Amino acid sequence: MAIRVLIVDDHVAVSQGMKAVLEHKADMIVTVLSSALETMKLVKEADFDVILLDLHMPELNGMELAQSILHEKPESKIVVWTGFDLAAHMNLLIEAGVYGFISKASSTEDIMMSITAAARGLSILPVSILRQLTKKVEGSHMKGAGEKESIQLTEKEQNLLKLIAEGLTNREISEALYLSQRAVEYALTKLFGQLGARSRTEALMKAKQYGLVSFQTL
Repeated sequence: MAIRVLIVDDHVAVSQGMKAVLEHKADMIVTVLSSALETMKLVKEADFDVILLDLHMPELNGMELAQSILHEKPESKIVVWTGFDLAAHMNLLIEAGVYGFISKASSTEDIMMSITAAARGLSILPVSILRQLTKKVEGSHMKGAGEKESIQLTEKEQNLLKLIAEGLTNREISEALYLSQRAVEYALTKLFGQLGARSRTEALMKAKQYGLVSFQTL
């Protein structure tokens, strides 16, 4: 039976190219979407064996989208497919329940193997990411309980938190900071990773808890 795959990536040319390759070389039926909102709508209406999810998406970042999908369908098998470094948010994604990670730079064979493994209920963790995890565990033992107190936010990150607290959308933040929406998504994901937060609300709560903000909006 063909594996039903949903690719979610705002780079349409990349995802359409991968769709063509997967359907040609493997027994897979691939659907491609470029919008987080369209993805949530389709996930409610259809079932997929594996969801290949880009981490940096407009409207919702990949982490928030993964959490929304898993809230709607906890049995979903999500594989994060990205060209970005995962170090800042890898642990949060694992805790959220994703099945694994695959780099966009991986070979077609590796991507097909990862999809097939996830469809069978197996986790996918490349050696490079496993090494990052090992380093994080070793580092946590050395840092001990004072690790959170070592977090320092840049002025840009402080401004980002302030705009989040004011309730601005990603688009409004991008306009306020003169950044692209993709840059805002990346900055938010990095900030969430630093704070160990899974959402905007949790990020604000932890920033206040650690004494990292000085503005009164919170």
